[in-house]
Amino acid sequence: MLTAAHLEKLEWHLLVTKLALFAQTTEGQQACYSLLPNKSAAAVTHRWSEVTALKDIARSGYRAPIGELDSPSAIFKAAEKGQILEGPDFLKILGILNSTKRVLGFATSFAPRSERLRELRGSLDPLSKLATSIENTVSSDGTIKDEASPDLNALRQHKTNLRNKIEDVLGRILVSPDVADYLQDNFFTVRHDKYVIPVRLDGRGRIKGLIVDTSDSGQTLFLEPSAITQMNQDLHDIDVAEKLEIIRILRDLSAVVSKDIDMIRRNYDSLIDLDIKTAEASLAVDIDAGSVHVSEKPCLNIIGARHPLIKTSDGKNATPNTIALEERGEPSQRVLIVSGPNAGGKTVVLKTVGLLHLMARAGLLLPAESTSKIYFFENIYLEMGDGQNITANLSTFSGHLLGLKHILESSTKNDLVLLDELATGTEPQTGSSIARSILEHLAQESITAIATTHFDELKTMALEDPRYRNASMEYQVTSYRPTYRLILDVPGQSYGIELAIQIGLPKRIIDRASSIRGNSKNALDESISALQQARQQIEETRTTLQTELLEAQAAKDRWHSECQLLEEQRAKVSAKLAAKIESDVESLRSQFEDSSKELRDAVKTIRFGDSSPAIGYEKKRAAEAKLRDLEKTASALAPGTHQVDLPGQPLEAKDLAVGLPVYVLPLKREGSIVKFGSSGSTPIDVQVGVIKLRVGLLDLRRITSTKITPKKTAEQSNRKHNSVISDVNESIPEFVPQTNRNTIDLRGSDVDTALDKALDFLDRCMRQDEIYAVLIHGHGSDRLKQALRAMLKTHCPYKVSFRAGANNEGGDGVTIVKIG
Repeated sequence: MLTAAHLEKLEWHLLVTKLALFAQTTEGQQACYSLLPNKSAAAVTHRWSEVTALKDIARSGYRAPIGELDSPSAIFKAAEKGQILEGPDFLKILGILNSTKRVLGFATSFAPRSERLRELRGSLDPLSKLATSIENTVSSDGTIKDEASPDLNALRQHKTNLRNKIEDVLGRILVSPDVADYLQDNFFTVRHDKYVIPVRLDGRGRIKGLIVDTSDSGQTLFLEPSAITQMNQDLHDIDVAEKLEIIRILRDLSAVVSKDIDMIRRNYDSLIDLDIKTAEASLAVDIDAGSVHVSEKPCLNIIGARHPLIKTSDGKNATPNTIALEERGEPSQRVLIVSGPNAGGKTVVLKTVGLLHLMARAGLLLPAESTSKIYFFENIYLEMGDGQNITANLSTFSGHLLGLKHILESSTKNDLVLLDELATGTEPQTGSSIARSILEHLAQESITAIATTHFDELKTMALEDPRYRNASMEYQVTSYRPTYRLILDVPGQSYGIELAIQIGLPKRIIDRASSIRGNSKNALDESISALQQARQQIEETRTTLQTELLEAQAAKDRWHSECQLLEEQRAKVSAKLAAKIESDVESLRSQFEDSSKELRDAVKTIRFGDSSPAIGYEKKRAAEAKLRDLEKTASALAPGTHQVDLPGQPLEAKDLAVGLPVYVLPLKREGSIVKFGSSGSTPIDVQVGVIKLRVGLLDLRRITSTKITPKKTAEQSNRKHNSVISDVNESIPEFVPQTNRNTIDLRGSDVDTALDKALDFLDRCMRQDEIYAVLIHGHGSDRLKQALRAMLKTHCPYKVSFRAGANNEGGDGVTIVKIG
């Protein structure tokens, strides 16, 4: 059972007070103060989803711009009854409408990130016309503006003019010789809404006018001079008319508010709901909280739990701890026994578990890892034994037993039992026996429980029975300081003498206590001490290894960054190089076309005797020389032919040598090493044709020679003049596959155009090392086919052989040509 006393002991009031600090409105703060852990699991999971989205927005530095709003409940009631509202009432209504407008803009901006904000975007109505009417009617101090109506403006202008006239008349009266001798003071004032002058008693009857009031002493008479009596009356009449006009304005505006009161109330309720959820989101950011899994059966499995009210001296959250009972087989663990030194954090662990379960039931996000599991226990029973850092505790052993009696009689397997310093306050042997019996009962009834203790007999229970689990608060033996870390599956020591040393008890007392303890220290204490020291050494080693790992990771990251930078630089260089090569190749292509045409013309001259053979042969040799020069230039610039298997072997740093033949992967060409550094990690200068470039070791492969596979040259292509043209069908395979590179479609062209296209295509095939060419001419009248084959047989400037296409190649409508 969770009573007000239990909430007090778990410091629930401090948590909701902290929550209220994040609320913006008065009603939102009150709702935070009155928050109770009474929500259902379904309601909590829905709440978590809403608040988590708002938390992510808050973590980005934004929150709903609601602003300060006082409770308007009295105004709502008055408006529902049709009563006339006052100026300050309208200012509160205007505050709600302005807040609604701001929140609507906020909801629109962040709607994609929050379902609740999407709902608000469609439900809020800032009632812009009403807001404008209030702004035009009521000033910031709650008074009615002159511009609220034309009549009001005219009345106030008339009133001002009349006041100025009255004051002018009074000014002249005060300096009049008939009046000045009887004045108490040389000023005028207002009494009972009338302008008056102060007159001495002896002036009564000597100045025409009406006595309006007297001073408290009775020595001064406040007289309304006859000269301003009518003007005072006129001023009074204007005041009445002004008040009537103000009442009319307020009545009309109140009617508009009354008509829209339901929408205003819905806006306000939505703002308060958002204010509370925004406060919960802000608290979640402050304590680094989030949603966890909700279990359908009793369990204790909180990973990285942190007490939400504890901050370190540097403002960080409390030390995270895993507080869990394992569920592996039957019987599963049911009782967690926490031991360790005084002031080591045992009670904090207990309170953390209790407070986090309360937060879950209240719909608050939990300061724990998202992998945690929370079960919504029906009741949380709490019994604090020694009163450490708590108030309103049962201070006697009998009172402690009464609290335990109620827990043992009422708790079930769906409840959580938290026992701090179980069965203390009596003789240790007796207390230990009672405590053991209680824990056995809880385990027997499958009740989830946590108990803190100093009793050694309870620590041994987890070593004997799988239903119990040991845990201890870590303590730095070398520095005599607690770390507030919970260590599972290890029992703890009390470290009483160590704590006495830290507090500063006299050395003679410490020495005597150590001597006595040394004689009675049992085997369990010695084992725990040895285990703690071993753990501490392991932790120090782990910390050292973690530091080294981080340093190694940082070095690795730097290496990756440097490699990426080098890769980017190489890419830039390669891009520039590729652009230059592309430009050079384009120029070479044009020159190849011109030289090839010159060569064909020279061959025709020689064959058909169009001019002197000597001139023809001279032109042929000149064209061949041009082609050979162009071929050498192209060999140095153009990338090598595509290879599926990389040539050579991977190059190692130890094999580097000037002049070593290598294959350059980025260019897919062969070259030789010109210069290299002292290690394989430095760039290597490589000569590829006329190009010198700098590459990494991994971009090179070792080859046996730098001989580049020669392309066909003009000299090879002109073998026709040194030998007879090959017979048709000479060594051409039975099937030649057609590709975009080796096939041209000449159908639809006239004979002369087709012949020129065919010769140009053969030139390109020769330059691209295409051995076979496929000419598609179709059937038709056979004129094109006969002209092409005649040209190939007698007029082609290259050594070629050809045949008609097979059935699977296109039949006689295709001519297959072998070049070379």
